[in-house]
Amino acid sequence: IYIGISDSSLLSVSCLLSFFIISIFLIASSKIDKLLEFLSTDKSVYMIYLVGVDENKNIITRLCSLYDPRLISNTNIVHHWAGRNTRGVAQFLGKGLIDIINGEDFTTVAVDCAKEFLNELIER
Repeated sequence: IYIGISDSSLLSVSCLLSFFIISIFLIASSKIDKLLEFLSTDKSVYMIYLVGVDENKNIITRLCSLYDPRLISNTNIVHHWAGRNTRGVAQFLGKGLIDIINGEDFTTVAVDCAKEFLNELIER
């Protein structure tokens, strides 16, 4: 589930829930080209909102930066169904998402890791 918020967008809590439901469907077809186009806008922020249920049926939520090293290291780039003349599609691996949901720390951004990740996406 992803949340993209630009400088000119504000989401209230009630709006966030609607956006969350819509985003469930959109994540599977999010192409790298569209991601890079969004990130090229001024002061853009791209976050992943994760919702999990633990063994005691407690709901766990985490808001994670696209640039979190745990997410970057668990991102798989897929080309075979992305279409011609595209950079592909980014898929987040379940292990990484589970680590983020089960982790108690906040999302972090490793600037060097994030720059390397973006450069890899651009060079595709």
